[in-house]
Amino acid sequence: MACHVLARRPSSAGLMVALICGWIGAEFGGEDELARFANALVANPDLQTDFVFHTAGQGAVSLAGVHVAPRGFTGAPPEILGCHGAVTAVADARIHNAEALRADLSPAARDSAARGDAALIAALYSEAGEAGLDRLRGEFAFALHEAGSNRLICRRDQMGVRPLYSYETPNGLAFASLARAFTGSGIVAGRRDWAGSMQFLARNTNPDGRTMIEGVSRMPPASQFTFASGQLKKRRYWALREPDPVGHPPDFETWCVGLKDRFDEAVARRLPPSGPVASEISAGLDAGGISATAARLLPGEDQHLHAHVYAMAQDSDPELFIDESDLAGEIARQSNRMSLTKIRHEGRDPGEVRQIEPDRTEGRYVHLEDDVCASASATGAEVVLCGWGGDECVTNKLRDTPAQMLKRGEIAQLAEDLRATYSREGLGSAARRTASIATELAVPAAWRDRLADWRMGRGFFRTQAITMPGLKSRHFARARWRDVSGSAAARMIAGLERMASCGRTDSLAATSARHGVQYSFPMLDIDLIEYMLTCPPGYLADADLKRKPFRQAMKGVLPDSVRMRGQKMMPIPEVIPDVARNKQQYLDRLDTLERDQRLHAYVDFARLRKMLEKLPDYDETIAYFREQRARGVQARPDTLDGVPFRTIYALEQLQSWLADEE
Repeated sequence: MACHVLARRPSSAGLMVALICGWIGAEFGGEDELARFANALVANPDLQTDFVFHTAGQGAVSLAGVHVAPRGFTGAPPEILGCHGAVTAVADARIHNAEALRADLSPAARDSAARGDAALIAALYSEAGEAGLDRLRGEFAFALHEAGSNRLICRRDQMGVRPLYSYETPNGLAFASLARAFTGSGIVAGRRDWAGSMQFLARNTNPDGRTMIEGVSRMPPASQFTFASGQLKKRRYWALREPDPVGHPPDFETWCVGLKDRFDEAVARRLPPSGPVASEISAGLDAGGISATAARLLPGEDQHLHAHVYAMAQDSDPELFIDESDLAGEIARQSNRMSLTKIRHEGRDPGEVRQIEPDRTEGRYVHLEDDVCASASATGAEVVLCGWGGDECVTNKLRDTPAQMLKRGEIAQLAEDLRATYSREGLGSAARRTASIATELAVPAAWRDRLADWRMGRGFFRTQAITMPGLKSRHFARARWRDVSGSAAARMIAGLERMASCGRTDSLAATSARHGVQYSFPMLDIDLIEYMLTCPPGYLADADLKRKPFRQAMKGVLPDSVRMRGQKMMPIPEVIPDVARNKQQYLDRLDTLERDQRLHAYVDFARLRKMLEKLPDYDETIAYFREQRARGVQARPDTLDGVPFRTIYALEQLQSWLADEE
């Protein structure tokens, strides 16, 4: 069977960002329906588009891909649809180990695989089956069809960087890079999934993969869906494992050199060979380290890094507020290949900084990151490097648990750790940390898990896990937490799994797709993560300095003013005075909402009102910021914990949803 293109819109530009869709099952339609499905992936009519289509079995199997890019973007578009033998694949992929994989193929397959990542995926499966696919490393989502068995396979990368959504029927399976394509093409009716919508409303995410569209789900990271012989099978093809202990680990400095080498490799793998590159930068370790390293490793002599930092609004008082842009500028000034663009928070309701999309699609839309993508697109960049995910592993703040330290005989370090905890956080925190030793040593792991579930379940919606405090918990599924005890590596793995399933990368993919660019995440590099998991626990433990291994690795990469700082500042400090200034408006909006009796089933109005009334007044807030400015630091006032003002927007959104259903 040969690949064939049914329709292709000519373009003189190089279109580097790929989106895919397709199905198996005659019920979904034919060529016209496939074209509508692919067109529905493109939310911005100003983007250049280039479509490729493939059908087999009289349209029962259909694959489509679309390149998108800003107008005027030039170059040669990579192939997103590839074939080898009886296998056809369509892929949104950046395969990092493509060269090594091609070298292991037969000469004929190697020739096919040279055409692009989609062709490489088809050749790997044709020669080695699913075992060949297991060797893929990178950021990818793809679907392949094997003509002989009429089998459709869909896969996402190990950390879920590239998005893929699915819609299942008794006789078929449809997939797409973005959830909007299902409703935009008419494949699904677009009825609201209330359970999914309420999860988005409460957490701005949905860890169980539901979307706001009934029947449409987000494929989990590291998952494979296979539809063959009328049946759909789902499996996880990869998982992080805690490494075996090393008998004689290298000394601290030597181990940190290895960490820096792998970090360099992780960044380099995500740099395009030519053209400008964009990044998000703060004066923190994660994004700052990525931007500084990217500027140093740009492969093309004429390449340039356009870094973006969130900064104060133009009318903010520079004598009052501190933001990250000055320190970010210190990073940028280290290289003549990096420039800094300030993204300002101006004229926006703080409650809508992260708002839920009204068209029931991906469920999250972030204004400031949309501004970054628009700026990156204007420079001609195709990739936006982002530091998200580092906190969970590579730059992790975790120290090993006290019980683990006690088991290894690190008595002096444990005593110093408890002393520092008492000094920083008081007797209560030190006592709780001491009590955790007895709990971990005396209580079996299975019972500790149950205890953790019970504790987090009772107080789950009074913690930072919910972004809209005051909503009643019975409307939301409870999450299970597994990282309250055990080794540091085990807790890193648990954190990474939570992070990978939260849907953050999916929402960023939806945001960037509007502008023809893609986010990429060096901190989610598998080789880098697996190396970090081998970190000897004693290297993580430091009573006074968190993230010690990565700080050491960034020596000579980041200025010491950034590398050794103890506390990161708020990126958008003026949001807090804005909230204080509008406190009465929030209370007035709450009065209006409370008169709607339908909402009383969803929110505890008395509790929410109490939280809003506790918000500091404007004069109190300004005094707090002046004190912080004098000390050279800045942090969120304790009275703003839980950001209850955002619940007002969430309730207004819920009110509109309820009205739509009537």
